[in-house]
Amino acid sequence: MESLTLAVERPPLAQPVELPIRFPGSLLAAARDRANEQGERPVEALEALSTLEPLAFVRALGVTLHYPVLDAATLFKCTPEFDQVSLAQALKREFVMLRLEDALIGVFADPFDDARLAWIDECLQGAGLYLCHAADLAAYLARQEEGFHAVAALDTQGDEAHEYDTLETLSLTSISEDASAVVKLVNSTLYDALKMHASDIHLGVTGSGMVIKYRIDGVLNNISKVQGAEFADQVISRIKVMAELDIGEKRVPQDGRFKIGINGRQIDFRISIMPSIFGEDAVLRVLDKQDLADRVSGVRLEALGFEDATLLSLRRLAAEPYGMVLVTGPTGS
Repeated sequence: MESLTLAVERPPLAQPVELPIRFPGSLLAAARDRANEQGERPVEALEALSTLEPLAFVRALGVTLHYPVLDAATLFKCTPEFDQVSLAQALKREFVMLRLEDALIGVFADPFDDARLAWIDECLQGAGLYLCHAADLAAYLARQEEGFHAVAALDTQGDEAHEYDTLETLSLTSISEDASAVVKLVNSTLYDALKMHASDIHLGVTGSGMVIKYRIDGVLNNISKVQGAEFADQVISRIKVMAELDIGEKRVPQDGRFKIGINGRQIDFRISIMPSIFGEDAVLRVLDKQDLADRVSGVRLEALGFEDATLLSLRRLAAEPYGMVLVTGPTGS
């Protein structure tokens, strides 16, 4: 008798399902203890103790504290809503309002700061709150800051000029915290000029206020207008104070200089004050040596726009065994 062999289909093996990690209470307590001992923030201490990759850490933190998580790819596709929370506040509070498709959401990175959470709760007004990694949020805000004009966010009317503070470093956060409208305007003008790689800043006083212009790649561009003759006079006085010039002398030209800090480097400004029919005009020459070095690194003579005959003459003269080739330009170039 022949035996029958039955072919039995076996179901495919199920793929292992990766369950989300949940931090135990003991690890949270250890993170708080470490934060108190070493002066860290609890979220930083928890990430160090967890030894997880950034995305895995944020997902585990979201599961533990019941927050939905936003990864870096999704974060950078969102549109910022700075009319809800300004960029200056976003940088200071490490919180931003975003438009994700058609929904308005808030995104933050530190769920252990109770005071900040209370402030965030007032801003949300019913919007969803998402958690992301602190480095991803910082990178997103830095990208928004690159294309943001500080002057556009300022209201120069309604504040009186107070005593002038020494200008040390510039950032959107420090500009937003300035009490004086005059200081805000001057600092934001310098900040935007540096962001736009301007070589000169022109402050021209008119009968009704002031016109601000930037020289970018040799072209003078109108940037903004400031209303109020008295306010414009206070702006020029602020520039004089920064350059240690005589604010009481308005009949003769004055020259000076000052330095500011931005992004960890020092920028030199050369100042020229010139009397005009409506008061005094100011021109600020921007001397950012580090930016210039970064922009012209690797530039050859061919990239400077010389005609072929001039280029050949320069190379021939530079190859001579003696003599010199002089390159001249404006003072300070």
